[in-house]
Amino acid sequence: LMMDGKTDTIWASGTAQTPGMMVTVDMGAVHPLAKIRFDLGTVWCDYPRGSKIEVSTDNRTWQTAFEYGNVADGLFWDNNQPRFLVYGDFFTCTFAPVNARYVRITQTSSDPRFCWTIAELHFFGPPATLPARNAARNAAGE
Repeated sequence: LMMDGKTDTIWASGTAQTPGMMVTVDMGAVHPLAKIRFDLGTVWCDYPRGSKIEVSTDNRTWQTAFEYGNVADGLFWDNNQPRFLVYGDFFTCTFAPVNARYVRITQTSSDPRFCWTIAELHFFGPPATLPARNAARNAAGE
């Protein structure tokens, strides 16, 4: 559901956020990756309170591409500017380009009031390359 192109369908943890919760995505082939966009949809308060993003080409050896702590009750930095998360919003994690087939997102913080939801994930390669998710779709003939 988190990659179906619709922000009104969501993936949800179903329980309060705790460190160690994990989501792994297989992009189908190795692609250059430099940014992930998390669409929050209508459940913007269920954003991850802290995460580590790891990548792998073989689903066995992982390297950390990005890590962040709690985004301060919905306040975070985007393009060197502070902004609040709002209904229907998104946030991005940009990092040095890596090659990846698998992306693992692990919770590093907790919130006893809210579960973890992802309305939509978008993967992007470095500038001048095809977005990784779209490249995976093209390779699959979609």
